[in-house]
Parts: sequence; structure tokens; C-alpha cells
Amino acid sequence: MRVRKVMLPSVPASRFVRTALISGALVCAALLFPNGGPFAHSHVAPYDTYGPTFEDLTLDVTFPGAYSRIEDVDFRNSILREFGDDGKQDRKAQLTNGSHEHREPGYYETDSLDEIHYLPARDSSSRCALVLYTHFFAAGSSGQEGIAQVFQLVGRRLTLKQQTEWDEHFGQPPYVLFDEKSKTLTFRSAHYLRGDADCCVSAMDVVTMRWDGTRFVKTSVRTELSDYGIREGKKL
Repeated sequence: MRVRKVMLPSVPASRFVRTALISGALVCAALLFPNGGPFAHSHVAPYDTYGPTFEDLTLDVTFPGAYSRIEDVDFRNSILREFGDDGKQDRKAQLTNGSHEHREPGYYETDSLDEIHYLPARDSSSRCALVLYTHFFAAGSSGQEGIAQVFQLVGRRLTLKQQTEWDEHFGQPPYVLFDEKSKTLTFRSAHYLRGDADCCVSAMDVVTMRWDGTRFVKTSVRTELSDYGIREGKKL
């Protein structure tokens, strides 16, 4: 997958270019799905020179510690670890009360744990956990990504089974919604159309994934114009 990168001084680059911190609670689903429900037919417009700007990884990474229930894991005071598509760790951030902040000359980044949802597991009496994070960084230009990680207890050991990330550079929240009743995760990721500059993203991919008892499975992808794309009269 080809994505735009911003190289940052002395800190590993995020894999996606992002903007604008997530603020406040998620608004109603109607704002997230202005052109139809989450199971609308897939329609993806052509990308510029690269895309898509989201990725979904299947992982099997075990962390230290032993737990009787996944609800006993203190995610808000643990280490957030991101992994690349090669299965290797890209970066880590120690969370304290659900947040992390780092400053140095010419660079600033934050991480926040936004939501935790517990999910039924198909082949286990224990449950899984969906944890949603936001990573923001700034160094000349700025960026923001959404991160969803799925954890399961395997022999009492916390194991990361799935990681999904998306590009929130279009700066038009809400970026992500989890529906408890249908166990559906929907997020919006930047979609660069022909001629888009890094600062100005004309469209976004709306991606819907449904929990199947072991992981989130993609059920639809469709492209919609961003507010900027609508103002500029862009066409899909």
C-alpha cells in the first residue's frame, strides 16, 4: 500500500499524513453516513498516484502479563504499540490515564485512547477487546491517524490479533463510529483525487467492517467528497 509520509526529526514517521485532533464525543451516525447506511454498495473512485490510505493487518503478538479476564487489562496505562505490514513494531508510546505527549525542538506528538469495547469471541468463553486510539503529530506539517486494535486472551496472555489504521487528514470529524448492536466498525480515511495537494484532500473512503467473532471483516468501501472537494466542485 502506498501512502504519503512526512519525515520527522529523530522520531519515527507516521505511515499516514493526518490533520486536526479528534475533539469531543462522536456525533450521530447520520453525519457519518450522509449518503446511505453502512452497508451501501461499494464504490471506490480512482486514487491519485497512491492509495488507499488505510490498512488492515492480521497479527499474533503476545504481550507480557497474565490475566483471568480481558476486562482486567489496564489499557489506559499500558504501552500502545503500532506494527507495520511486515509484522514488526513501528513505534510505541507509554500511555498514562489514556494519553501520551512528546515534545522536542521541531516536533510534537500525542496519543489518546478514545474508546474500549468488549466483543464476544466465537471459539472462547472469554471476550475480545476493541481499542480505538488517535495519533497526532506535527513537524512543519501535521498529521493524524486513527488506530483500531483487537486483543484476545490466549492462554491468559494478552494477544494482539488485528490492527486497522486510517488517515484522518481530511479534517472532517467524525472519523470513526462503532455500533454496539450490530458490532460494526465504520471509519473514514483520506482519499486523494487527481491534483490534490498534501494540505487539501478532496474525498474520503467510508469503510465498514463487521465483527465475525474472531476479527473485523470489511463489508463495504465507498468514496464520498469531503467538504473541501464539494467547495472546489470536484467530481468522483
